[in-house]
Amino acid sequence: MYSYKLYQMPMSNISKFRSFDKTKENIKLSDYVLVYCGKLEYNEEDFLDEIFYRLNMKRPKDFYGHSMSVSDVLCVYDEETNYEYGYYYCDDLGWVKLSKERFLK
Repeated sequence: MYSYKLYQMPMSNISKFRSFDKTKENIKLSDYVLVYCGKLEYNEEDFLDEIFYRLNMKRPKDFYGHSMSVSDVLCVYDEETNYEYGYYYCDDLGWVKLSKERFLK
């Protein structure tokens, strides 16, 4: 089972809702707020798109962030081993895998 964390920028951040190309030099965890944690079965083929769909179309009752959009970041990990599969930036068309070291600095 995949576990995931959704990070969103506060509305006051000028980089919010901007594409990766326009913000790639300035993406860092300190600009984000953790807004949701969830789980997804392993058998989901396109898990990033499935998470996007679930948080926008089948909103969990305990999800209080805004609908997932450009500039949001997902951290996907294995909760049992704490292994992180990666950090993914929601872009205009698809996902961009972020460098963990750069994002966490």
